[in-house]
Amino acid sequence: MSESSVIEMVELVLAEFGEMNILHNNAAGKSNNLDRWREIMDTNLDGMYLVAKHVGKVMKEQRKKVLIFRLHLYMV
Repeated sequence: MSESSVIEMVELVLAEFGEMNILHNNAAGKSNNLDRWREIMDTNLDGMYLVAKHVGKVMKEQRKKVLIFRLHLYMV
Protein backbone atom coordinates (compact mmCIF):
# COMPACT_ATOMS: atom_id res chain seq x y z
CA MET A 1 0.00 0.00 0.00
CA SER A 2 1.40 3.35 -0.98
CA GLU A 3 0.64 6.71 0.55
CA SER A 4 -0.45 8.00 -2.86
CA SER A 5 -3.04 5.20 -3.16
CA VAL A 6 -4.48 6.17 0.24
CA ILE A 7 -4.67 9.83 -0.77
CA GLU A 8 -6.45 8.79 -3.99
CA MET A 9 -8.92 6.67 -1.99
CA VAL A 10 -9.71 9.60 0.31
CA GLU A 11 -10.26 11.90 -2.67
CA LEU A 12 -12.56 9.34 -4.35
CA VAL A 13 -14.64 8.90 -1.20
CA LEU A 14 -14.99 12.66 -0.75
CA ALA A 15 -15.93 13.11 -4.41
CA GLU A 16 -18.61 10.40 -4.15
CA PHE A 17 -20.03 11.13 -0.68
CA GLY A 18 -18.85 14.63 0.21
CA GLU A 19 -17.78 13.74 3.75
CA MET A 20 -16.40 11.03 6.00
CA ASN A 21 -18.34 10.17 9.14
CA ILE A 22 -16.54 7.11 10.46
CA LEU A 23 -13.36 5.14 9.88
CA HIS A 24 -13.29 1.43 10.70
CA ASN A 25 -9.64 0.59 10.17
CA ASN A 26 -9.27 -3.21 10.17
CA ALA A 27 -6.27 -5.46 9.56
CA ALA A 28 -5.57 -9.15 9.99
CA GLY A 29 -2.81 -11.60 9.35
CA LYS A 30 -1.79 -15.22 9.85
CA SER A 31 1.59 -16.80 9.40
CA ASN A 32 4.02 -19.33 10.81
CA ASN A 33 6.98 -17.93 8.88
CA LEU A 34 8.96 -14.96 10.24
CA ASP A 35 9.62 -13.37 6.83
CA ARG A 36 5.93 -13.60 5.89
CA TRP A 37 4.98 -12.30 9.35
CA ARG A 38 7.16 -9.21 8.82
CA GLU A 39 5.59 -8.64 5.41
CA ILE A 40 2.10 -8.87 6.92
CA MET A 41 3.07 -6.44 9.70
CA ASP A 42 4.54 -3.96 7.24
CA THR A 43 1.39 -4.04 5.10
CA ASN A 44 -1.12 -3.99 7.93
CA LEU A 45 0.51 -1.53 10.29
CA ASP A 46 1.72 0.84 7.58
CA GLY A 47 -1.70 0.67 5.93
CA MET A 48 -3.54 1.40 9.18
CA TYR A 49 -1.21 4.31 9.88
CA LEU A 50 -1.58 5.84 6.40
CA VAL A 51 -5.37 5.50 6.33
CA ALA A 52 -5.69 6.96 9.84
CA LYS A 53 -3.35 9.82 8.90
CA HIS A 54 -5.24 10.92 5.79
CA VAL A 55 -8.81 10.06 6.77
CA GLY A 56 -8.20 11.46 10.25
CA LYS A 57 -7.08 14.77 8.77
CA VAL A 58 -10.32 15.06 6.79
CA MET A 59 -12.45 14.02 9.75
CA LYS A 60 -10.71 16.53 12.01
CA GLU A 61 -11.44 19.32 9.52
CA GLN A 62 -15.08 18.17 9.39
CA ARG A 63 -15.17 17.93 13.20
CA LYS A 64 -16.15 14.27 12.94
CA LYS A 65 -13.94 11.97 14.95
CA VAL A 66 -15.22 8.40 15.05
CA LEU A 67 -12.28 6.08 14.43
CA ILE A 68 -12.32 2.36 15.16
CA PHE A 69 -9.16 0.28 14.93
CA ARG A 70 -9.09 -3.53 14.92
CA LEU A 71 -6.07 -5.75 14.46
CA HIS A 72 -6.27 -9.55 14.44
CA LEU A 73 -3.05 -11.51 14.38
CA TYR A 74 -2.66 -15.27 14.30
CA MET A 75 0.55 -17.23 14.65
CA VAL A 76 0.36 -20.93 13.91
